[in-house]
Amino acid sequence: MAGNPLTGSARNLQARYNIAPTDTVDVVKRGDGGATELVSVRWGALSLLVEQVVETTAGDIHARAESVVDRPRFRDAFRRHRCIIPASGYYEWITKPDGKQPYFISEADGGA
Repeated sequence: MAGNPLTGSARNLQARYNIAPTDTVDVVKRGDGGATELVSVRWGALSLLVEQVVETTAGDIHARAESVVDRPRFRDAFRRHRCIIPASGYYEWITKPDGKQPYFISEADGGA
């Protein structure tokens, strides 16, 4: 399969089970020259309307498919600043009568 190889230094990505806003994560993105590269970035969304870093809240990182193109917080990032986050799964929290319960979402066969 032909394609763009990843550029940048080699890394052994460590297993992580809880990535919170402001943590540093590795993502795959298109670099300035068009090459695909693996880079470290700060998890979360920053507003282009403010010049200082503000505290990130859950509402700042959860974009819904049905409103991502309309919400000013996500609109530009969705159109022009996408990346791939290497992951074998993620947790979704479900509210139950006795509290919140995390559910791990991954491929049915457990593959990555």
